[in-house]
Amino acid sequence: MLRKTQLLIALSMAPMAVFAEQTEWVVLEDQANCILEHLSDYRQISAPVVVIAVEDCPNTNPFAGSIAGKSNFGGIGKIKSQRDASGFDRHITYSAEELQCLTANKVTFKKGKAFFPKRVSCGE
Repeated sequence: MLRKTQLLIALSMAPMAVFAEQTEWVVLEDQANCILEHLSDYRQISAPVVVIAVEDCPNTNPFAGSIAGKSNFGGIGKIKSQRDASGFDRHITYSAEELQCLTANKVTFKKGKAFFPKRVSCGE
């Protein structure tokens, strides 16, 4: 009976884990602190969509080095973040409007991880 109860609890929590993964960017705490410290720099980027290369913070130009062959972003219609082997996002993307509304109190910190909302509104 105990195993059945444990299984039911685990199954009931599974959708919450999937939901959290779909609605939040997950990065290391120190990377999140860097992004938050440099929000004003990211907000100055004149683009409709701002791509933050998490590991390159505080670099505000994710395309830097593309000419040197380090990255090739040409021809991509939709930028999609990839998680590394440890489950952390390598890129965070926000519209310019969302980035203006992003504040530190919208980011959750827990056990060395930081969770950025994937959608941000100013009314919250």
